[in-house]
Amino acid sequence: MNIEELKGILNLYDSNAQVMVTWESIFCEIDVDSIYKAPNGVIVIDADGNFYKERIVSGDLIPK
Repeated sequence: MNIEELKGILNLYDSNAQVMVTWESIFCEIDVDSIYKAPNGVIVIDADGNFYKERIVSGDLIPK
C-alpha cells in the first residue's frame, strides 16, 4: 500500500477518531483489510497480519 492509498482509506473514517497501530516486530503488508474500526471507535491499522483483529472487532480486546 502506498501513502495515497492509506490516506484514501483513512479519509473514510471520522477525522477526529483516534488511530492505533498494532505491531509486534513482524513485517506485513498493510492492505484494506488491515484497517478497521474497533467497537469503541478507535481506528486500528493492524501491522500484525490481523493477528488480533477478531478479538478487537468482537470487543474482547479494546484499544485505548
